[in-house]
Amino acid sequence: MREEALPYRKAGPVSATAIDPILEHSIMTLPISLTTLRYVTDAHGQKTDVLVPLATWEALLASWKRLMEMLEDHEDQAILREWLQKRAAGEAETITLEELERELIAEGLLPGSG
Repeated sequence: MREEALPYRKAGPVSATAIDPILEHSIMTLPISLTTLRYVTDAHGQKTDVLVPLATWEALLASWKRLMEMLEDHEDQAILREWLQKRAAGEAETITLEELERELIAEGLLPGSG
């Protein structure tokens, strides 16, 4: 069994938002994986379906899941940065802990106190 090395990355500055090495490896090998797809055609020769090997499908799902997590993290960070800027400018809306608790109970996100 041959071990596959991760793709070579040129030296240079790497930002905090750089692509995750595992995701980068998945993206780099995706074209290779897609060569294993098989197409189903109808009587007229038109492609109707695609058969994807299970290993390729699982790799795609894992890559998509990691990508979605990274996008959600990025979005959460952007929301926090925006709120911190508003707070620094004195424009942030705040509520008391008691108000937050009432809202969470009203929305069914926190059990109420009977």
